[in-house]
Amino acid sequence: MSIATEEGYGPRAGERPRLRLWPESYAVATVRHPPALPGASPGEAPVAVVVEEGETTVVAPAAKLKSMGVEVSRRRDGYRLLTLAGELPLEAVGVVAALSRALTEARVSVLVVSSFATDHLLVPEKQLGRALAALAQVRVPGYPQPAAEGSGGAPPAD
Repeated sequence: MSIATEEGYGPRAGERPRLRLWPESYAVATVRHPPALPGASPGEAPVAVVVEEGETTVVAPAAKLKSMGVEVSRRRDGYRLLTLAGELPLEAVGVVAALSRALTEARVSVLVVSSFATDHLLVPEKQLGRALAALAQVRVPGYPQPAAEGSGGAPPAD
């Protein structure tokens, strides 16, 4: 969702935020030891590593997960990542809730991963069509309606 304003945050009135659909199939796995963090190049698919007591979780394109050389304890494949492109302020209220609510109503499971600047929605690949249709209908008070890139009638994916 491209949503920069003069201040660099949030959409301007009348602007249509977009969701970027990454082409890679994603996996979620717990690993025995945290991986070396991969270097990211501009435009490269995002990777998330969450280290907490008793578990390290990696969210990454399935092919990249394999190339990280980590010992996997549990793994789920077959997810697609939608990224709210552009920068959202940390103070933004209701954006993820509205998107999650739409997915819940469409009976699509979602894993939300947030970074400093944006949010990512991981949805089952088998439910991608339903997810895109549901997200295309979302309206957030004070925010324009998002359009999912790569879906019918929306701008093409990057």
